Amino acid sequence: MAILETIGLIGSLGGILAGGLGSASANRKAQKQLDKQLQENENMFKKDYYQDILNRSDVQNLLSTYRKNLSDAVRAQRNSAVVTGATPEAETAVKKVNARALSDTVGNIAAMGQQIKDNAKTNYLNQKNYLLGQKAGQYAQNAANWTQIASNSGNLLGSLFTTPYYKKTGNATTPAI
Repeated sequence: MAILETIGLIGSLGGILAGGLGSASANRKAQKQLDKQLQENENMFKKDYYQDILNRSDVQNLLSTYRKNLSDAVRAQRNSAVVTGATPEAETAVKKVNARALSDTVGNIAAMGQQIKDNAKTNYLNQKNYLLGQKAGQYAQNAANWTQIASNSGNLLGSLFTTPYYKKTGNATTPAI
């Protein structure tokens, strides 16, 4: 076999190996990035899903507004009761209205909390499914890359054994085997 053929075969084999190693390195980086994104998604879900609803600014604002309105209503009711001489039954009726308003406010907060949890779960599952799809695609690409490397290596090795080597004998060439 000629020196140039040997160098060509070694170069081809080196190219196959370098391509395989480079591909494996890129695939590891991609898998690491996908794993990182999956963990970030998990952390965001836990933060949103398990948060204390009462610590949210919108809930704090709702409660603050309710307290102010209740305080104003109680003050107005007391002033009116003093002027009109309200009966205990009238005062009880006003307290009942205030209790119903509190109940409605707490119910609204609970509904908001459930909606926030539902949204967090939906977002989490959508993002997780997307990332797992990306990961599955990456696995499929890895398999295809390794199949291609194996095929190229087989073709290279096959060409070693199927390519006839010729020697010159006078004016004609004959196989060297």
